[in-house]
Amino acid sequence: MNEAYLREQLCLTAHQLWLRGLIAGDTGLVSVEVHRRRFLITPPAQRRAALTADQVWCVDMGGQNIQGEGGLDDAAWRPHRLAYQTSLERALDAGDDRTASVAATILATPPALLAAVRTGAAAAFQLPSVAPDDDAALRQAMQTHEAVLLPGLGLLALGATLDAAHNRIEQLELAAMIELAAAGQASSTTTNR
Repeated sequence: MNEAYLREQLCLTAHQLWLRGLIAGDTGLVSVEVHRRRFLITPPAQRRAALTADQVWCVDMGGQNIQGEGGLDDAAWRPHRLAYQTSLERALDAGDDRTASVAATILATPPALLAAVRTGAAAAFQLPSVAPDDDAALRQAMQTHEAVLLPGLGLLALGATLDAAHNRIEQLELAAMIELAAAGQASSTTTNR
């Protein structure tokens, strides 16, 4: 896909995530691969609600802004970079040097899901929870899961497209809302007996 289209799609995705309350202010990070080892990302310190295509950064695998000065903090970019690297390595191991299964990543803070994790209601989702600085554990989790909980940061969703990663977050958030509602209903039924 061409870069101009992907810039617009990235902005649209960030705006939709903000509208749904899945990210707030300038938090979260949305990224999409443009070419191998080149990524469009939501820039730091820019509100996601009003992000425009010309504000989107293009970074290399190290998180350095290709179009200007600066770059991403390594801690913020690390989980995304590992997702892309792990996917590319898996494709190369399979003998396909062109098609990686992950071409988009989104770090969001879906409130119902995070509440369900805190209360234990999210156990049924079987989401791995991995420290964001544990590269080996992150790589392992990303080989078998399309979403990973990063304590203190939120939920990292992986997808072949921005839509796929976005859908994954919305589906998990809806499932968490249902679990929380069911748990609340079950506890109120028990209390009323």
